[in-house]
Amino acid sequence: MGELSFLIDLILNEKLTKRLKDRISERIKEIELSRPAAVNHNHSQIISSQVPSTQRILNEMAMNPVQPEPAQATSVIAQQALLNRQTAISIAASGKPEPGRTSPRKF
Repeated sequence: MGELSFLIDLILNEKLTKRLKDRISERIKEIELSRPAAVNHNHSQIISSQVPSTQRILNEMAMNPVQPEPAQATSVIAQQALLNRQTAISIAASGKPEPGRTSPRKF
């Protein structure tokens, strides 16, 4: 058990005077200030075995996710199916129960 976890456990689980709690709180702040800053693991550090050019592409994709274009209907039947699908999604997202359904839809 490290000092920081010991102090936190002490503050949370023991009956202490206000003065002692204040001193422990000050010590916790000192420990936090003396520790090096937390390392921020980003996507490029996780996939470091990639070739640099591939890694650059992966980083760009992570920063600017591609939004899929809405589906384009090529026939009347496809257009009606897309409309029905969108209606079903809207109903499911609204949270209102559908008539005749006993369980929510899963998309």
